[in-house]
Amino acid sequence: MRKEFAASVSLRPWWLRILTITGLGLVACLNATVAPQQPGIITSLWYVNALTIVTLLYHQPCFRALLLAGYTVGLSAGYWLNHVSGTAHLTLMLANLAEVLLAVYLLERSQSARCFYFNIDAALKLGIFGILLPPLAGALLAASGFALSTPWHWSETGITWYINSVICSISAMPLLLLIKHRRWNRDQPWLLALNLLLLLGYTALVLKYFPFPFVYLGLGLALIAIRNGVFGAALAGFLVSFCIAVFIRMAWFAWPQYDQHLLMLFVYLPILITLIPPLLLAIFVDTLHTREQQLLARESMFREAMEASAVGMALVSTDGQLLKVNPALCHMLDYSETELADLSWSQLIHPDDLGMEQRYQQRLLNNQQSSYRLEVRYRRKNGQMIWVLLVVSMVRDDRGLPHYFVLQAEDIDRRRRSEERERELFNRYLLAAEAGQVGVWEWRPSEQQMNWDERMFDLYALDRHHIVPSFSVWKSCIYPDDLPRILKEISAALNETNVLDSEFRVKHYDDSIHYLRIHAMVERDAVGGVWRMVGTNWDITELRVLMNDLSRERELLRTTLLSIGEAVVMTDQNVRIIFMNPAAEHMLDCSNRKASHRSVDRIMHLVDADGHALENPLHTALRQRRLIHLSNDAYLKKADGSMTAIQDSAAPILRNNDELLGGVLVFSDVTEMRALQKQLGYQASHDPLTGLINRSAFETILQDVVKESVMTAGQSVLVYLDLDYFKRVNDTAGHAAGDELLRQLAGVMSSRMRASDIVARLGGDEFGLILRNCSVEYAESFMNGLISEICKFEFCWNEQIFHVGASAGLAPVNGQFSAFSALLASADQACYAAKRAGRGQVKIVGTSF
Repeated sequence: MRKEFAASVSLRPWWLRILTITGLGLVACLNATVAPQQPGIITSLWYVNALTIVTLLYHQPCFRALLLAGYTVGLSAGYWLNHVSGTAHLTLMLANLAEVLLAVYLLERSQSARCFYFNIDAALKLGIFGILLPPLAGALLAASGFALSTPWHWSETGITWYINSVICSISAMPLLLLIKHRRWNRDQPWLLALNLLLLLGYTALVLKYFPFPFVYLGLGLALIAIRNGVFGAALAGFLVSFCIAVFIRMAWFAWPQYDQHLLMLFVYLPILITLIPPLLLAIFVDTLHTREQQLLARESMFREAMEASAVGMALVSTDGQLLKVNPALCHMLDYSETELADLSWSQLIHPDDLGMEQRYQQRLLNNQQSSYRLEVRYRRKNGQMIWVLLVVSMVRDDRGLPHYFVLQAEDIDRRRRSEERERELFNRYLLAAEAGQVGVWEWRPSEQQMNWDERMFDLYALDRHHIVPSFSVWKSCIYPDDLPRILKEISAALNETNVLDSEFRVKHYDDSIHYLRIHAMVERDAVGGVWRMVGTNWDITELRVLMNDLSRERELLRTTLLSIGEAVVMTDQNVRIIFMNPAAEHMLDCSNRKASHRSVDRIMHLVDADGHALENPLHTALRQRRLIHLSNDAYLKKADGSMTAIQDSAAPILRNNDELLGGVLVFSDVTEMRALQKQLGYQASHDPLTGLINRSAFETILQDVVKESVMTAGQSVLVYLDLDYFKRVNDTAGHAAGDELLRQLAGVMSSRMRASDIVARLGGDEFGLILRNCSVEYAESFMNGLISEICKFEFCWNEQIFHVGASAGLAPVNGQFSAFSALLASADQACYAAKRAGRGQVKIVGTSF
């Protein structure tokens, strides 16, 4: 506000403002000293102090000193011209300065007092700090000075001074503050002027002919306050007080012959009482009007938010009637708004949930809580029940009585049904674990706590009635030769792999050795620390014995195939592995022992380049009983997720009588060869500096997008983007800096793109983008955001910070251009139009450049 005033007064010369204050002080002194006086009657109102206070309040301290000096010079000149004695001169000067400076200080400390028109509290602060206290200081100083130098009683000067200053301040200061803050009425000023003219005529008649005139004056001012607000009330109060002083000067009417002190009580006190209530009434009325507008605005915002909310909302009466529902709730329950209005809240809730819901409602009605959250089932129009998360709160009136409920309903049906399915699956898992004789355990290393189920006692031959599960008990059951290895694998799982998958031996109380399989996963907390390890054990003794027998037979075949450099896998007629040579073990990261009698599909996972599973050619070879070659785009996917390019062949193993005995699979690693092929293909289609696709590949993609838009009537957007001020970086820091800036900006653009979008470097500092399946409006908004991010991007090179910008041209790919070259040219023209328009802009083909 102070800045606005400073801007408005800066148009006037400073010396003119000082001269104005000086002249006002001079005129005020002359007016006060030459006015004919009646005993005890104030015939000249001292408005200059109020004007000086408001003027000083809105100037900087350095300029205040000049204004105050001008004010002092004006007062001194006025007193000198009227031959005021030196002592009286000094007393009057000090009293006025004390009143002005105290008012400025107090109003500086109370910022809200200057905005008195906002509320009654601020108006009271203005009355205390700006109107009542400062005149008291001036009056005390004036009374003290005149009491020491003249035979006057202190009340003759002090009371008159104080009453005069208060009347002037209450009539002038609010009006001046309103003018400074530009708070005057802008609607129908002629009507306000007419009302004020009528008020002045009414004032003259009342003062001349009516008994107790101030009662009637207060009525007129109150009407102005109600009709024209705070500014009208302040302006009317000033004019009325001014007219009273003028009418006294003109001897328009005579006061009753009161004692001086009674005159203050019966005349000037009514003037104050006449001026103050209308102003307070106007503030009160304006405050009520403002609050009413705010309330209406909030209600409108609430209704708009309710209509636009994606969450179902409703206003419900205390008897359960739906007063208002939003479209989201109608869509959720498949009712129209009219149909829901005919239903009650209780009719929508599942009968099993109704009792609990009513108990919570009663707690709200009894003011025992302000809101509640509940998951209940609601009935849709077709009778289907859906789960919703219900948040209900109570709105009360000014007396605290229940008014209505605010209901928010979020559809959680999919989540609840998913949780139910998960519980069902968990129960199935427990049944399966029991049926498969699988033991489940949990270990929390930080708490040194271990728990397991009943099956674990059987697997380890422990007495469930006397043994308490613990990690120490578990270690004591492990065969000593296997314990170091298992502990090492557990440590690796805790620190690195998060997975434990192994087998070990345990020794039962009867000294029999059993083989157990262990599989466990590590769960971590939010900071990456180990929370717990959860796993399973099952007995594989029989399987292990069988595998040991088979391994001896496979060893014979392995010795035969040790010299073969390619990977060889032999299977039985059911495609279960019976042998792998060392090359196969290396490529599959699996030993013969682990792979024995396991399906080749479990050991060897074949996928294409996109990760889609491929059928192992061994199945086809055994089914068709002939040699089968794998496709040229086959990969071996390992357990760690890495993929190795392979080429292989599969053939059946037949007896002389064509009986199928099994099959053999021979494959080799061709990763380097395919990588070289891909590298050559990549270099042909990508920009070597930024890693983005190059212009040739971009044009090929653009041709396909244009054809697609013609065939499907879809719409995409082509963007031609050119960097602004890029040459400045090359010229200042060199081409190495420019290349690094292009690489970093390519990363910025790539990070902003959707998975379906394309970004390419077309050459130099020019880039092309294809935004698939989007509107022009979305593309324009997206590019504005991207350009803003490029403009904000700080490029640091050799301790220098560079900023560049970007301009972009957009061309919709909607079948308008059948040739991609014309489309690209139009986007290029739009981009240069954006540059000509001032850079950092987005222009669209077809709009005015």
